[in-house]
Amino acid sequence: MRKTVYICADGVLIGQGILQMLAGSNSLACDADIPENHYDEIVDAIDSGEQSVMVDGVNYDWWFSVE
Repeated sequence: MRKTVYICADGVLIGQGILQMLAGSNSLACDADIPENHYDEIVDAIDSGEQSVMVDGVNYDWWFSVE
């Protein structure tokens, strides 16, 4: 299944991308200009069912539209 994900940092939309399930884990391709380790933390949080995650003092949250 493919989902469009919209990512916010501290309440501001910073990018959108595609979240795809690959071999039992999610893969995120997004145009947000954030460090790679932040992407990793976001994907881990999504995999865990979380709605947001704090990374290096930045609060990320997201929402999806399913296609």
